[in-house]
Amino acid sequence: MYRLAFVIDDSTIDRTLSMTVIRKRLFADKVLCFSNGIDALAHLQTNRNNPEELPDVIFLDIHMPLMDGFGFLNQYLIQEADRVNTPDIFILSSSINESDHKMVNKYPIVKKFISKPMTMEVMDDLIQSLQ
Repeated sequence: MYRLAFVIDDSTIDRTLSMTVIRKRLFADKVLCFSNGIDALAHLQTNRNNPEELPDVIFLDIHMPLMDGFGFLNQYLIQEADRVNTPDIFILSSSINESDHKMVNKYPIVKKFISKPMTMEVMDDLIQSLQ
């Protein structure tokens, strides 16, 4: 479906699980994982002129140290404002906090809130919803 996916999550287990499911379901040809939004934004900035290294889809955790998912989204909107092709962004979080869900709705670039953990069934539902 996609060429390049980013998984941005501070949990090694959740990053590995998401990467495995994405690959097994052939959701993306390549997956790059980041443990925080700062590193992901740095990758985007460094590869600004290299479209092969820019994601078509991003799976983003909300609660992370250094920079949370909302901080990433805010900075992404500033840093990548002139980008023509924007990736599909999915929040992938275990948060059950209603204020987090309301906050996600304030970002039109976010396509969907997905509850962790990423499983084959969750991915199958996502694929079906995108068709």
